[in-house]
Amino acid sequence: MAGRPRHRRRVARSTGQTYTVRLDDVDLREPHQVSYTYTVLVQRNGNTIQFDIAQPSRRVRIEFLYGGCGIRYVNVSDFFAGVAQPRISRSPASTPSPAVAVDFDGWVFPKSGVAFVWVLDPPRE
Repeated sequence: MAGRPRHRRRVARSTGQTYTVRLDDVDLREPHQVSYTYTVLVQRNGNTIQFDIAQPSRRVRIEFLYGGCGIRYVNVSDFFAGVAQPRISRSPASTPSPAVAVDFDGWVFPKSGVAFVWVLDPPRE
């Protein structure tokens, strides 16, 4: 069944969205690969950096410091799969060393990671 597109059902809620796929004709005792594509919109003056985990790790903390860089706002997208959600903490942008940190206490597997997306302050004239 590799490479065969499947019909999906999408359910949207205020907290997120869920996609469901029926696999009635697939032998689930055999390993299968699932692939998907997602799209992210980044503002025209936005920038991004992504950190990928290369090996299984436990208790991961990734911190993004942006003091004195002309950054107005930083958004975080995490790609950790697990029962618990990662903790995202922010220091106020008005502090001398503003930062955004992502903490995950469980196991993090390869190809997981975190992306930081930021918007710069408008240029001064």
